[in-house]
Parts: sequence; C-alpha cells; structure tokens
Amino acid sequence: MSFTDRVRSAIEGFKASGSFSILNLKYGNDKLSNDSGPLRFGQAVAKGYKNLVWVNRCVSEIGKAVGSVPWVAVREKAESIEVVDGHPFGRLMEKPNPWYSRRDLVSSWAIYLSLSGNSYWEVVRNNAGKPMELFSLRPDWVTPIPHPDTYIAGYK
Repeated sequence: MSFTDRVRSAIEGFKASGSFSILNLKYGNDKLSNDSGPLRFGQAVAKGYKNLVWVNRCVSEIGKAVGSVPWVAVREKAESIEVVDGHPFGRLMEKPNPWYSRRDLVSSWAIYLSLSGNSYWEVVRNNAGKPMELFSLRPDWVTPIPHPDTYIAGYK
C-alpha cells in the first residue's frame, strides 16, 4: 500500500469513527499506529509527538515561532494603531501565572492546537471578576458543555 493510500485509509477511518483518532501511518521504523483503536490526546502525544522526531520538530518549531510574537494591547485610531503601555492585558500576558512567561503560555497553546486541533486557556479571576492568571490547558482535560440555543454553555 502506498503512502497516499495509507493516508486516505486513515482519513476514512477517522471520518467513520466520529472520534479523535491518530492517523494510521507506518513509515519506516516509526511507531505511530491506531491498530488497537482510537488514540486519545495523551496517547497520541506519547506515540506521535514524543516518538517521531519529525512531528516533534515541526510542532516544536511552530510553538517557538508563535511564542516569540509579542502580544500587546493596542488602541485603534482613525488611521493608525498604537500600543497601550501599562494596559492590564499587556501586564497579564508578560507574566500570565507564577510558572509561565508569555512565551511559555503562547507556545504551549500553539503546540496543543497543532497536535489536537483544540487549545484552551483558563482565565483565573479575582473576586471583582478581573483576570489575574492565564493557564494553557491540555485539550483532553477540557469538555465543552452543549447548549441548545448558544451552542456551548461553558466548559468543564
């Protein structure tokens, strides 16, 4: 079976399963397979991201590139955009939580998005509702709560 046939077969299996599944690609000595059923995010990362150097390298480079972009608060004017120094969003992004820098937060967000197609931030607020900390969450730790009118009522 050619590489293209394996990709086509894996995509068809993905469509039929209706759940997250890692593509069943076996290339050389790579150990990426869904022979025992659909892989969840943690299993997919363990098999794909950690074991396949080319997946690891590509996803890591994407994370580094996205993490290197400065995130700042801006104010739009009629014909220009100016950076707002000292804005609470800018300060929060520089140190989003006690353990992460802006680069760490945004890089992990981009890596999760690249690996699973979903990525989430948890916003920790103080008693007044002001955002105080941001955390990038693994997508397999977040479950959308459906709502008949608004599509998503929240997350758990």
